[in-house]
Amino acid sequence: MNIFKKLCLWRKIFSAHIKLKKARERVRAYYESTKNENSKSFEEVMQDLKDLINGGKAFPVRETVEHYFQYGLQYKGACIGDFIFDSEWFTYNLPILEWAKEDAAILTAKERCIKHFEACGITTTHMYGFIDKTEGELQISDKGRKTALIPILLDKKRLFIKPHDGHQGKGAYLLEAIDEHDCLVNGQKCTFSELAEKVNNEYIVETAILNHPDLAKIYPHSLNTMRIVTMRDTKGEVQYISGFHRFGVGGTKVDNAHSGGVAVGINADKGCWKKTVYSEDPAYRNTMHPDSGFVYENQPIPFFKEAIELAIKAHKSFERIQAVGWDIAITPEGPLIIEGNQSFWFNGNQYIDKPFRKEFEAYMIPCAEALKQGKKPW
Repeated sequence: MNIFKKLCLWRKIFSAHIKLKKARERVRAYYESTKNENSKSFEEVMQDLKDLINGGKAFPVRETVEHYFQYGLQYKGACIGDFIFDSEWFTYNLPILEWAKEDAAILTAKERCIKHFEACGITTTHMYGFIDKTEGELQISDKGRKTALIPILLDKKRLFIKPHDGHQGKGAYLLEAIDEHDCLVNGQKCTFSELAEKVNNEYIVETAILNHPDLAKIYPHSLNTMRIVTMRDTKGEVQYISGFHRFGVGGTKVDNAHSGGVAVGINADKGCWKKTVYSEDPAYRNTMHPDSGFVYENQPIPFFKEAIELAIKAHKSFERIQAVGWDIAITPEGPLIIEGNQSFWFNGNQYIDKPFRKEFEAYMIPCAEALKQGKKPW
C-alpha cells in the first residue's frame, strides 16, 4: 500500500472512531434490546467494533453497528471473522462490477432482462409496458403502442406496478380491480386519478403473480419471494451460495424486510426452512409467522430444487456476472424469476441464513485480484 492510500485509510479510521464514540448510546440501545445470558459485556462489544474499525472493515460505521447486532456478534462464541462487512465486499466487488457492466446493463434494465430471459427459455414475469400519463389518462406504453390501463386491469383483475429501477419494495403497488372509476392500491380504495398522482412514466406494469397454495396459507396478502444468491467460482461455474424466504406481515402487500416483512433461512440440503424467523430489527426473533402462527422449521419448500436450478440457469446466461441476488417467486406451476440484482442485500443472507466468508474468499477475492492484474477472472 502506497503512502497516499495509507494516509487515506488512517484518516478513515480516525473519523470512524469519532463516529463510533458518538454512536455509543445507539450501540447501548441495540445491546440492551438483544441482551441475554449469553451476551458479551458492553465494553467487549465496543472493543469488537473498535477492532473492526482498526482492521479497515467498519466503513460506514452506522451500517456496521447494525450488522454487528443482526449477525449476533454480541453473543459469546460468535466468530466475527466468518462474516463479510460492507467495506470488504465493495472493495472486491467493484472491479468485477466494472468488468461486467455490459451484462449488468441487461440484468438491471427490466424490459431488456425479460426479453433476455425469454430468449434463453428462463421462466420470468410478464411485462405489459411502462406507465404513460402524457395524454392525461393512465395508459401502458409498449414499443410505441399505447393501451388504456383500466380495461386491462378490469380484465386481468390484478396487476403489479413498480419503478423500473426500484429496490426494497419501495414505490411498488398491487392493483386490484373494482370498477372503471376505482381500484384497490395495496389494499386501499383509490380512484384512478389518485393513482395517477402516485406514479410516473418510469413505472412498469407487470402480471400480478400468485403464490403457491402452501405459501398463501402462511401469508396470503403479498407475493412471498425467495432471495437466492449464486456466485461464479474461479473456473466460471455457477454455485448456489445462500438463500432465505421473505413473507409479508400485518396485511402489507410486499414481503420486503425494509417494509416490515419477516424472513427465514433455508436448509438447502433438505429443501426446507430453518427454525428462526427474523426481521430488520436486530432484537426480533421468532419461530413462527407472526400472523398465521405457521411454524417453519423442517417444513418442505415447494419447488425448491427447481428454484435453485432456475437461478443457476439464469446466472449462466450472463457470461461476465460473478454474484447475483435472485428474487424468485414460487407459483402453483413452479418457480419464476422476478429479478436479479448485482448490488443485493448480502448482509441479509448472512444473518438470516449463514455467513459466507468461505465462498467470498474462494470465489470473489481471486476473481477481483485477477482483474486487477489485467487477467480474466475465470
